[in-house]
Amino acid sequence: MKLEKSLAELEKKRLDVVRIEREKKNAKRYRGIRFVEWRKLDRKHKQLRRALAEAKDNVSLGLESPRTDSTSRSAARRNFLALPTTTRRRKGVDR
Repeated sequence: MKLEKSLAELEKKRLDVVRIEREKKNAKRYRGIRFVEWRKLDRKHKQLRRALAEAKDNVSLGLESPRTDSTSRSAARRNFLALPTTTRRRKGVDR
């Protein structure tokens, strides 16, 4: 009886160790994926900042008229919504 009980306890401990190791491995993998997604988002953000600065310069130099029509705003919204939800920043969520 004692041997069966101790064998069951050892088996339970072994399964716990296996579960913990699997969780660690998945956490490392997810951290890598999250890092890559943030890098993609940062590159896109930098690209959009440069485009906005260039558009402002063109407007200030008189090369273009400022766009205030709804089509440009809706296009920007569609582009933002096309991003995967994991790359969109949510309020109150840290990296």
